[in-house]
Amino acid sequence: MIKIIKENYFVLKKLFKLNSIFIVVASMVSLLNGVSMGFVNVIFLGYLFDLIQTKVSFSYLINVFIWFGGYLVITHLIYSLYEKYYKDIQIDKLNSSINVKLFQSVLKSMESINEIREDFLFVFKGIKKKGPTYIDECMSLVFNISMLITVIVFMLKMRQNFFILVFIFQGSYTLFENKIAGFKSEQTVAEKKYYKKSEYIDRVFYLKEFAGEIRILNLKNILLSIFRNNIQEFTIKKMHWGKKIFYYQMLAEVFKIVILYVSLPIYAMYELFVLRTISLGLFAAIMNSIGSIAFNSSSISNSIKFFSESSVYIEKYRKIVVKEDNIMGNKKHFKDKINKISLDNVSYRYNNQEANSLNNISITLIKNQKIAIVGENGSGKTTLIKLILGLLKPTSGQIRINDTDFSLLNKNDYYDKVGCIFQEFNVFAISVKENISLKENNIDSKVLWNSLRNVDLIKIIEGLKNGIKSELTREYDKQGVTLSGGQNQKLAVSRAFYSKFDLIILDEPTSALDPQSEYNLFKKIKEYFTHNIMVLITHRLSSVKDVDMIYFMKEGSISEYGNHEELMNKNGDYKKLFEIQASKYK
Repeated sequence: MIKIIKENYFVLKKLFKLNSIFIVVASMVSLLNGVSMGFVNVIFLGYLFDLIQTKVSFSYLINVFIWFGGYLVITHLIYSLYEKYYKDIQIDKLNSSINVKLFQSVLKSMESINEIREDFLFVFKGIKKKGPTYIDECMSLVFNISMLITVIVFMLKMRQNFFILVFIFQGSYTLFENKIAGFKSEQTVAEKKYYKKSEYIDRVFYLKEFAGEIRILNLKNILLSIFRNNIQEFTIKKMHWGKKIFYYQMLAEVFKIVILYVSLPIYAMYELFVLRTISLGLFAAIMNSIGSIAFNSSSISNSIKFFSESSVYIEKYRKIVVKEDNIMGNKKHFKDKINKISLDNVSYRYNNQEANSLNNISITLIKNQKIAIVGENGSGKTTLIKLILGLLKPTSGQIRINDTDFSLLNKNDYYDKVGCIFQEFNVFAISVKENISLKENNIDSKVLWNSLRNVDLIKIIEGLKNGIKSELTREYDKQGVTLSGGQNQKLAVSRAFYSKFDLIILDEPTSALDPQSEYNLFKKIKEYFTHNIMVLITHRLSSVKDVDMIYFMKEGSISEYGNHEELMNKNGDYKKLFEIQASKYK
């Protein structure tokens, strides 16, 4: 229970920080509504019965109801303004802010996105599932607690014996419901494993990259068998939890019936008819309070279950957000240009692997240099780039930016100065100009058109109906433009020409282009990137003949380095691979 309170308190603090006025208003409205309902359903009813018994005048009763009606109109007006006009807008803003914070935390993480992907998807699903109703559930809890307290305080003031019975019921009922909430929380954690497997099989069946192999290799029977077995195992587990939940739920309900619906009414009737120690009005109030207490207790119980399930998602959310805060907080701001990047004896080992993926890498990247990192697949090129980009932390060794330890720098400042065109590039479902500039506003059209000219896309974009305003892909717009693979890659490369980065990394930027287009593009790249650090990762060695320094990687180490002429004179791995590739074009 303490853990549930701790996790949900963490989220409430975040929500309060994001929109404190709304949280205060929502709490006050719920509190006022709860007290009002307790007063109307119990206290006023008893008061009315007692008035009738004392035979007050009809005009007095009319005045009472006029005042009572006015009170109801005011409270209903306040609640309606909050519920119909104010609440939904503020909740949408809060949910949006929470999602943005999650996205920012993931993107700023020092770890590979793949390493936190599972937690991210789990949390994102939790936000979609619980987010829209989280504030409502918080306010429901405030409402039910305030109404329950109003009724209990009334009973304590009027008849302490009734209060003792209610106290025994409420304490026991809460213990039972806490047990049930604990089982629900365990169930939510365990469900993650089964949902993950089912979702994987779902994706395999609908993603086009798997379609061919599933049909040709006849994998559908294996996958369907795994899917069925997963459901069967999950069903057995749910039955196990269901039995425990049913047991405690029955105990709670039996206890409720015995205390609230049997013992309390019998005792109230005994005091009214035998002892004659309570009035008819108080008897009516006590009988009505039974329904209120049962309703409030059940609602509070449902809220506890909700917050218990939510705490599982919050724990993961907290893990991502706090990790990002720890990474980004207390870091040195980096406002200078990137003039030099040094790696000193840097090694890296992925989790759960016995051997290093990189071993004792020592290289220096200097401003105005064009550098190539080459080697066969699996040699460690991608891991090295991830370290330079700050997506991974070295297992050993040190990375320095302008002679400052990379781990001490604020990564946001660093990323503002770094551009990277990946081999597995993406074209987003936004306009052409937004895809290139990676901005929504303040786009320099002249620079943007020059970027398109540099990658030989200007005629293609000019030919589109809406030019640079054309929406790419048909994700949201059926009139969206779909470019070819080569055109998409040119578009991705144009981003590097648009933005002036201190460090630009090009990871196989021409893999989808024909040899002539590749030659023309590389010529433009080499002419353009003369006043920064340019790092080119490629397996086509003909593309790196004119760079200043080439690092040849083999089995996680740099086996050779130098310019093209120097490496050819060494008669090593670089020369062998270059000649093998060159022979294919003879």
